[in-house]
Amino acid sequence: SYSFCTLLINKMGCGTSKKSHQQVVHFDSQTKQPKEAPVKEVAAVNLNTGMDVTPVEKLVLNGHPLSQPCRSLQWYIDYSGKEVDVHFVNVFGGEHKSNSYLKKHPRGQVPTLEVDDEFFLSESTAILNYLSEGGALAPKNLKEQTKLNEYFGRHLSSIRKMTVEVFFYGMFGKENKEEKMAAGFEIVKPELKRFDSILSKQDYVLGNELSLADFMFAPEVDQLQFLGLLRDFPNIQKYLDRLTKNVKGYQKCWNGAEEVVMKFKASQSTKSP
Repeated sequence: SYSFCTLLINKMGCGTSKKSHQQVVHFDSQTKQPKEAPVKEVAAVNLNTGMDVTPVEKLVLNGHPLSQPCRSLQWYIDYSGKEVDVHFVNVFGGEHKSNSYLKKHPRGQVPTLEVDDEFFLSESTAILNYLSEGGALAPKNLKEQTKLNEYFGRHLSSIRKMTVEVFFYGMFGKENKEEKMAAGFEIVKPELKRFDSILSKQDYVLGNELSLADFMFAPEVDQLQFLGLLRDFPNIQKYLDRLTKNVKGYQKCWNGAEEVVMKFKASQSTKSP
């Protein structure tokens, strides 16, 4: 009804996700005077999207810091202060293929977000959208949401190739490693040139303000530094430096990747040929 909608707007403020309360006046049967009634809690609703954003009791992110999507999500959690339990999945020990984990993610991959015992998310962009709903970086209107969706589509179809076609071979390749990495780099080079040009004109991926797109983009490209492949893209390097200096959680995100890569390289060097 109109009065209920008005109550929500007055209590919550347009576009917020604060909880609202509906009050009913009760009268004392003897004194006939009004008395306070129990407050009935109603779901918190984001008025921009109409979605219920009432917090769940506990969120659990299953991941591994060598996974670029996992690092993106861990960075967002650190940046936003979102209350999420992070569970380290021992992928090198095969935990992601265990029966218990496959119930959460049938393809046996990371990341996976556990919302409750029945609801799991396994695509990083979907998880990021879920975690950011009602937050400061959530898109504020249809135009912002559409631009973000456009980037997410490009990310999954092309930016992710920086891992699949380049980083994978550089780190884990055995046969024809250098040739495969070089061929992969030729595939992703046009995207690197494109974003190097974009970042020469603006501070972040979608403009001069930080957005959720940066949380996906940066952990994908920064790993190429381990292979010495960003030297010809000065504006991307400046962008990563900008994140390090100005954006909460990014340095921790990078340090986590660096630690895992160094440990992996050390373990490989100690193995007998």
